[in-house]
Order: sequence, then structure tokens, then C-alpha cells
Amino acid sequence: MKHAIVLLLLASISSFSSASPTNNVIPSRQNVNPKINKHLRPVLEKRQEFDEGEPIDAKGKGAPILGGTDKQIDLQNPDNLGAQSTDNGVVPNVKWRFSDSKTRLLSGGWVREQVITDLPASKDIAAAQQHLTKGSIRELHWHRVAEWGYVYAGKVRVAAVDEHGENQVDDLDATLMQPGNAESRFLRQNVNKRTRTTFNVDDWITHTPKDILAKNFGVDESLFDAVPTPNPYILKSNATDGNVTSPYGKLEGNSSYVYHLSRIQVPQAPGGGGTIAIVDSRNFPIATTIAAAVVTLEPHGLRELHWHPNVSSISHETAQSVN
Repeated sequence: MKHAIVLLLLASISSFSSASPTNNVIPSRQNVNPKINKHLRPVLEKRQEFDEGEPIDAKGKGAPILGGTDKQIDLQNPDNLGAQSTDNGVVPNVKWRFSDSKTRLLSGGWVREQVITDLPASKDIAAAQQHLTKGSIRELHWHRVAEWGYVYAGKVRVAAVDEHGENQVDDLDATLMQPGNAESRFLRQNVNKRTRTTFNVDDWITHTPKDILAKNFGVDESLFDAVPTPNPYILKSNATDGNVTSPYGKLEGNSSYVYHLSRIQVPQAPGGGGTIAIVDSRNFPIATTIAAAVVTLEPHGLRELHWHPNVSSISHETAQSVN
């Protein structure tokens, strides 16, 4: 309103000053120059306010949100406020924040998941994020489906064994080092429930009589008295460099379950807006059903518009902000 008042006052002064100074007569409505008269109406500038978290476009459509909202989420999701005029709102939600997942607190860290009940559009891939304190162990386990793990902070030691008894122990570290702790994200195929997708070794041991276990492993029954129950998931422990033997052979070369992204020269993307490292069965032969691409974007960089016509894809942001 202050701008409007100032403009009206200036317009009035200009109109009155155009009258002859000799008679001091206020000009009639008919004598006012129409080109000047049309400017007596104030012109208010219209602008979009999506970047301020308000559903108001540049044409003046919409109105401020007066309550019942999360301002930070609104600022992060301008499209939800109507910023894209061509969006009819019929595309299923394809975003999920781990911050909205239930976090399980454990003795050696924490874990939180995203499954189909969280993100119904993701029918083929589920994800989990977990943090291990120094020396802690993710319980020995396996899955009915393929799984990938990506270490983005800290350092972890990975142990794997296949159905032939061949094994592997390897250390993985992230580019962003955080001494003492480690965090990683996991992707799993064809997971549609929060349970029954992971088989933990203690589930098997606690459901097997101790005398059978003792005879099978050639040890005393008392060794199994301290098997944790219920499922500990992550256990506090101490890091060790104990010697691990491989009587049935090692998982190495094309059989390795570990890929060291930190050991390769990550190529620049052809468009020059960042880097892209593709990991699939061509350079990671054991991964026959899941592939991955680690992409870094320069400020204002753009991942080329694309889609996957015959497979599902899921993206995880690990640093900074991406729109």
C-alpha cells in the first residue's frame, strides 16, 4: 500500500501542475490528458513465491499458507506447491526421506529402512541405512534376494562366504572419512515387506538343539550358551586383525563381492557437469542382477533427463542438496 499511495500522490501532483498558473483553476475531468490519466491507477508487480514456501505463482494465483504445514519441507519441494504448471498431480509419489523412517536403536549403532509400505511405487527395490560404532558388527546374515551396500562414511571390514565355502575378508573405506564410525546404505531387490527378507545366523542357531550344534561344529555345547536373543542385528565388539584362513578357496577376481570405487579414476561426465562411475557386471562380474552409478554434480549441474524402460531405479542423495 505504501507504493500505491506514493504513486497516487505523484500522479496527482503531476496532473495539478499541468494546469495554468494564472487562474489556479483545477482542471475538469474532461480536460485531463488521457495518457496521464491512465497512469493514476497503481500497478502492483506480481511474482511467484514458491522459493519462499508459498503456493503463489507469477500470475497471482494461489495464496499464502497460514498454518498446518512444515515450512522446511515446503521449501524443499516447490513442485508440491504448484511450481510446475503442467503437473496434474497424478504421478505417484517417488520420494522418501530416511528421516521419516522409524529408527531402530541398537547396542552398536542404529538402522532405518524404506520398504514398499513406506514408498508404494518402489515395488522392486527396498533400502536401508545403518550406522556402526567403532568395532561393532552387523550380525552374520544372508538374503533371498540380491543386495548392494555402499559405504559413504568411515571404514568397514566385510566378510563374505558363498555356497561353495569360498570366503573373502576385505576393508572398505569411503571418500569422506569419519574416524571411528561408519555409515552405509543398502539396496535390496524384490522386497515388499519389512520382515522375512533377512535370515540371521542367530535365528538358525537358537532354533537348533545345542547337542546337534556341538556335534556339527565339533565343539562343546557350552559354547552356544551365550547366543544372543532376540535378534541383535548390530553388536558391540572390538576390531581385530585376526588371521582368516580360506580352506575352500578365496572369493577374488571375478568372484569378489567387493568393488573398490576409491581405487579407480572416476571419469568426468561427457556433459562436463560432474563425474559418473558406473558399476555393473562388466567391471563387477558377481553383480548380475543389480547395477549402480555413483554420480557427482557440480553446482548447477544437471543429470540428463532419462528413464529406464524395463527395470526399476532408485537414487540416494549422500551429500549437499539436490533439486
